[in-house]
Amino acid sequence: MRYSGKLTPEQLDAVIAQTQQQVRDSAGSLPLFGLAGWTGVMSLGEWIYDGGPHTLAHGDPGGAIEPGGAGGRFVQVQSDTGDPRHRVQSLQLMATMEAMAKTSTAVDLHGLHSEPARLADRVVEIIVDATPVLFELWDDTDTPGRWWAAGTYRGCGLAIEASSIDPAQVSLVRVTDLEPYLAGQAARIGRLRRDADTSPDTP
Repeated sequence: MRYSGKLTPEQLDAVIAQTQQQVRDSAGSLPLFGLAGWTGVMSLGEWIYDGGPHTLAHGDPGGAIEPGGAGGRFVQVQSDTGDPRHRVQSLQLMATMEAMAKTSTAVDLHGLHSEPARLADRVVEIIVDATPVLFELWDDTDTPGRWWAAGTYRGCGLAIEASSIDPAQVSLVRVTDLEPYLAGQAARIGRLRRDADTSPDTP
């Protein structure tokens, strides 16, 4: 890939910079929570500027060990104003669609959306800003070690998606400095661009 499409590398850099500034400008509308003590890869997940959700991601969702990562562990935390169980449902739906895409299985979006929500498998206690909070938790029946959890802390809905980490090891803290997450996102985009440039299928 040599950026022969609509955007030059410089234009793409400008778009990324503009997007990251929009993230900074909208971050104050919701409290943000990250994984306490995390020193590995950080990035952003789903981020809707107006109203949320706002998502902070830790590790590699694909399970690979990225530079500075932690053995395939992944935790993303979504903050939103609505019912966090609805956010968990959206995360589960996205995981199902991604799994179907990898196996070239046809995706019946209507069927997926019409399936009733599954009751939580159990209730766990997760620490949020040094406060024990009860979360409903769903185990992924298709991928061992992956799970989702929904809870509420001080009026903010929190939805967690995690893999290769026990819920008892998850402790959340309030995040006020987004720069490490923005830097991680920029580094990840840079790696993807370099990989695209060196791909043997690149024209």
